[in-house]
Amino acid sequence: MIDAPELGYTPANLKALRKMYRLTQQQVADITGVALATAQRWEANPNQKSFANMPHTKWVILLGYAVSK
Repeated sequence: MIDAPELGYTPANLKALRKMYRLTQQQVADITGVALATAQRWEANPNQKSFANMPHTKWVILLGYAVSK
């Protein structure tokens, strides 16, 4: 599971959730309606230039999908 989880979206929480539900980054992109590159940026290290925060609305969509499975 997640070691020392933070509440809500973090790149580590996204990656852990994705792995828990055996989702690819492409599937996360499809579920949230974004391009693959965007989903990849959500998982990037916050210190990387390519990092982007996942909008709260997209996190809620992904959580809703995960809970329904």
